[in-house]
Amino acid sequence: ELIEKRCQLMKSFNEFRDKRIQDWNSQKKRRLELRCGIDTDTLDSDTKNVEEEEVEFFVKEESFIIDDK
Repeated sequence: ELIEKRCQLMKSFNEFRDKRIQDWNSQKKRRLELRCGIDTDTLDSDTKNVEEEEVEFFVKEESFIIDDK
């Protein structure tokens, strides 16, 4: 009974997901129009307008006393 319920939920989720993916794909032409022909669906689609930054964080500082004898 529980397995059947989960299968039904999974089936309804997959149907919902497929419909959303289909809607998203059908709107691609409009998205390109709104973004002046630049495809922003992927992260590396427009490399000339993307600037990559590297950020470093200071995590820990340790101090040691060294005896010179």
